[in-house]
Amino acid sequence: MFYYQSVGECVSQVYDIEASTWEEAKKAAWKWMDEGDILAECGGDAIEDQHDGEYHTINEEKASNYAFLNCGAWVNTPDGGDDFREDIWYWSDEPEEYLNADGEPYDFKRMEEEYRKMQEEEEE
Repeated sequence: MFYYQSVGECVSQVYDIEASTWEEAKKAAWKWMDEGDILAECGGDAIEDQHDGEYHTINEEKASNYAFLNCGAWVNTPDGGDDFREDIWYWSDEPEEYLNADGEPYDFKRMEEEYRKMQEEEEE
C-alpha cells in the first residue's frame, strides 16, 4: 500500500494513496503534497500513532520505499556558474530527476532561454 504523510509544524497526518506502483503513487500524491511531506510504500503496521491516535506518522524502517518531496536546487547556468532555482522539485530517492510545480520534468531549455535573455538585458 502507498501512503503520504503531511508533515505539519507540530503534528503529522497520514493518508492512503491509490496506486499500483511507486511511480504511480508519486504522480497520484503530487497534488496533495508540499515540501517536506513524505511518500511511502509500506504495510499498515508502518503507520504509527502520534498524540493518542489522533495523528499518525510513517515509520521509515518499515517502508520498502520512502521519499521526501523537496523544493529548490542548485543548477549550472549556461555560462558555467551556479544558480539556486526555487521552482525545481525533486524526490529524495531520485535527487537528479528535477520536476516543475506540476510534477512534470523540469524544462531546462526554458531556464536557459530566461538566463540568456537576462544576460542580454544586462549587456544593454
